[in-house]
Amino acid sequence: MDSKYKSKCPRCGKERIVLNTWVENIKTYSGTSQLVHTHTGCPDPECQKKVEADIAAQRAQIENMLLEREKKNSK
Repeated sequence: MDSKYKSKCPRCGKERIVLNTWVENIKTYSGTSQLVHTHTGCPDPECQKKVEADIAAQRAQIENMLLEREKKNSK
C-alpha cells in the first residue's frame, strides 16, 4: 500500500508512525476483496504506553457500562 495517511498522536501531537501492516482476504458476494490493516503509534514509546493505557481504561469503562445496562434490563 503506497498511500500516505498521516495522523497525529492524541497526547503529544507528533506525527504517528506505522508499526504494523497486514492484508486480510475477505469473501464477498462478487468474489474476494483484500482489506489492508495498518497499525500506527506514537514514535515516543513512553507516550504510546500512556495512550494504550488510556484506551484500555476507556474500553473497561464502556464494558462496565454495558454490563450495568444489561443487569438493569434483565430485572
